[in-house]
Amino acid sequence: MGSDDNQYSFFKIDDSDFISSGDITVSVKSKGSKAPVYSHDPAPTGLYLKGTDSFSGKNILIKAIAGSGSGAALTLGDDVTINFTGNTTIQADKNDVVYPGGLIPAAINSSWWPSSKININDGVLKIKAHAQFGSGIGAYSDTGQWADSGVHFHLKNASVDVEAKSDNGSGIFYLVSSNHYQNGLTFSGDGNASVSASGGESGIIGSILDNSQLNGTFSVYGHGGTGNGIKFSLNDLVKLKDTVLKGVSDSGAGILIAAANGIRPDIIDLYGNKLDGSSDKGNAGVQVNGRGSPDQKSVVTITNGTIDGAVNHGTGTGVILFGKTNYTISGATVTGQSVDGPGVSAGGDLIVNNGTKLKGTATGTGHGVVISGDLRNTDESNVVIEGKAESGDGVQVAGKTSLNNTTVEGTSSHGTGTNIMGPLTVSGTSEIKGTSTSGTGLNIAGKVTVNEPDREKVAFTGTSTEKDGVVLGSSIEGGTVTGTSTSGNGVVLAENAEVKQAAVKGLSTEGKGVYVTGSNVNLIHSSLDGTTESGKGAVIKGVLTQDENSGVSGNSEGQGTGMQLESKASVSGGALTATSVGGTGLQVEKGSSAENVVISAQTVTGKAIDGENGALTTKGTSISTVGEPGNTNISENAKPVPGGTPSGAVAEALGNKLSESIAALQKTLDTKLADLDGLQQAMTTLQRQFEQAVRTGAIGQVDLKRLEMAVNDLSVRLNTAAELKDAFGALKTDTGSLEERLKKSDALSTGLQALPAAGDIRAVAGDLVAAKNLQSATVSLQDSLAARTEEEGVVRHLLDSLQQQLKDAQEKETAGGTVLSGIQTQLESLGQQQRLYMEALTHIRQGLATVSQDGSIPVAGRQENVNRLQTALSGVSGVSGMQVRELGRQLQQAKTGYAQLITSVQQQDSVNVQASSLTREVQEKYPEPLKDTMISVCTREDGCQSWSLNVSHPSAE
Repeated sequence: MGSDDNQYSFFKIDDSDFISSGDITVSVKSKGSKAPVYSHDPAPTGLYLKGTDSFSGKNILIKAIAGSGSGAALTLGDDVTINFTGNTTIQADKNDVVYPGGLIPAAINSSWWPSSKININDGVLKIKAHAQFGSGIGAYSDTGQWADSGVHFHLKNASVDVEAKSDNGSGIFYLVSSNHYQNGLTFSGDGNASVSASGGESGIIGSILDNSQLNGTFSVYGHGGTGNGIKFSLNDLVKLKDTVLKGVSDSGAGILIAAANGIRPDIIDLYGNKLDGSSDKGNAGVQVNGRGSPDQKSVVTITNGTIDGAVNHGTGTGVILFGKTNYTISGATVTGQSVDGPGVSAGGDLIVNNGTKLKGTATGTGHGVVISGDLRNTDESNVVIEGKAESGDGVQVAGKTSLNNTTVEGTSSHGTGTNIMGPLTVSGTSEIKGTSTSGTGLNIAGKVTVNEPDREKVAFTGTSTEKDGVVLGSSIEGGTVTGTSTSGNGVVLAENAEVKQAAVKGLSTEGKGVYVTGSNVNLIHSSLDGTTESGKGAVIKGVLTQDENSGVSGNSEGQGTGMQLESKASVSGGALTATSVGGTGLQVEKGSSAENVVISAQTVTGKAIDGENGALTTKGTSISTVGEPGNTNISENAKPVPGGTPSGAVAEALGNKLSESIAALQKTLDTKLADLDGLQQAMTTLQRQFEQAVRTGAIGQVDLKRLEMAVNDLSVRLNTAAELKDAFGALKTDTGSLEERLKKSDALSTGLQALPAAGDIRAVAGDLVAAKNLQSATVSLQDSLAARTEEEGVVRHLLDSLQQQLKDAQEKETAGGTVLSGIQTQLESLGQQQRLYMEALTHIRQGLATVSQDGSIPVAGRQENVNRLQTALSGVSGVSGMQVRELGRQLQQAKTGYAQLITSVQQQDSVNVQASSLTREVQEKYPEPLKDTMISVCTREDGCQSWSLNVSHPSAE
């Protein structure tokens, strides 16, 4: 126990050992304490530890309470070393009002010269410090102090939990100013450690936080009210590895780590840490700043790990990264959120390596990510910057900025996806992308320069649903620019837009692919390409100047317009290529002009040029067309001429047509060639059958000529397969003009279609069989007719002979008159029947001749006619020789009978009786006449003709 001159009491432990096999308790309560004196020996306090003190026990409790005055409840003297073995709890409580003079000591104060050391062996050390107005844990310091200060914890198979709280001050406060050295907490050894501090002002303030030599887990939590959750901002030695650092503030920053111009270089080394800072309405969730003066050797390194920062209300920034000298972020992921401020703000001079990612989100009017400064990449890895906003910019490039090997992707619902407002230099393999729903995808308002060796590796892309994909209102040198929109414009070249050594492409579904609105737009060694489906590929409204190596192309892939020159459009130099598949290639409004421009207007199924006569004023300008030319009087001085090489949408459409044709040809050719062997075998069989039919006369002359032509045609067509195959192979490697290749493709298609199929050969083979059957039926019918004719000649001879005999009998009266009259009647009936029969045969013969000679009737039709003639022939018959001979026999009998009768009359005078008997005898032999016989003969020319034959009563129809 001790006291000072004013009788303030305190308890001092100096170079003491406390050893117990049980528990150790040290409890000090001081009613008052004196203000600190800045000397090697601080003012007396409730409990004062100095020298080397050791505590060893099962459970150790050190408790210090200080009352009024500005002294601390527990003070650690200069260069003090305290050893704890066993589980230890240190409790310090300072309850006081503001000391007159403004200084509010902490519940636990460490000396300013040098740092205090606490060793913990085989146990758990818990420090709980509370102050009503001062800080929970703090340190003495003095002007010009250069010695190390603070507390160094060394763990050996142990753990440390530090908890500090101040109702109105800071939880942990190590005084920091430009001419003070470092104060703070250091941890080393083997074990786990945690620090938690909260205060009405700040949670943790200091300049030292170091766990780089600690093997174990380490977490830090700071909660501030009006101040910061965690703040290290001057003469910093912040070396953290695998640490969870969480800072929360009501109106300050969640975590603030900032190098500044103090009396020594700052070292901020964050390795594999998780920094989580949030503020309700402060300026930042997490802020890590570099040192401003280039001559200072401060180092800020953020390696791997994550940084998450958020501001819940207001215009604060989720995460602020501001580099100056020696500021490196490597492999870390930085995520920030804000409402009306930036999600992430990265500025100054930053080295960003090893795939670092910066991701920011703003849910109100703020921007997702704001970049302003030099972001350099030294290891060729890709850095990713992603920003999302509701109504602000997804990513905003503000001020002079450099990006290297960086992917920028900004997205906004109602604002601009990515907004380049200041000068931007891009190098390495980089891509700048912007996407918006109802705003502009990518806005380039600042000068953009792409490093010359990297101009093929840098791309700018803007996409919008309702507005413009890309708006270029400044100059861009190098790289490629692509803008896409659904109902807006793909790319807009506004006032003073200049494109140099770059390729610009605009695509729009319904709007304009490219829209030139500025009155001073320049293309230098660059291309401007606009494409649309149903809108307009390119529209020139303003004044466009191009060099001879530049050109604008407008393409419509559907029914839209390839390019439109509005009434005040003026183009000088370069080329204009306007193409449309199904619409107008070039639409010209009256009043537009072109000077020294090469114009090509193209279409597939629409018009190449449309507009009033003389609408385009030209000078030194040429116009060519592909497809239907349209209005060839569009200019008085430049007459459109057909020709030129298809390009853009027209070339694509024709190319697609050629590709489709080649694919179809390939498929057809493959099918044909696959069947070629079978076709050739079938063709050989057909030729052999045809030749045999010719040799044997198995087909008629009419069919012979026709089938010969059909067989020869099939043979010729089949033999062209090899030629077509060679021609197709040549077409696939042909490098000639698109039009010529399309013509060759059409010719090949025709040739392939002409190749015979198996069905073609089968049809001719079937026709051959039918012709043979027809010939066989024809020959059979001819033979039948010949036999009938020969038979009819015999019958006719018999009839003529009988007629002569009857005539002789009548003249010589060698038979009775009545009998001869009856025979005469029968003979005439037979003669009439035979004449009708001969007429029928004649008609059948004529019909057959007609059928045999008329090759215009198909074989099947002729076969039907032959069959009908055969049926007709089968249905008619003439008088048989037996009938004639029978009638001759009757005549002979009559003559004989008559002679006998005469003799008998002469002898018996009974001639009449015999004559009457003879008549009855004849009638009994032929009681009824022959029945009717109907014949019908049909021919192509005469139709059908019928005859009804009756021996007794002959007639013909």
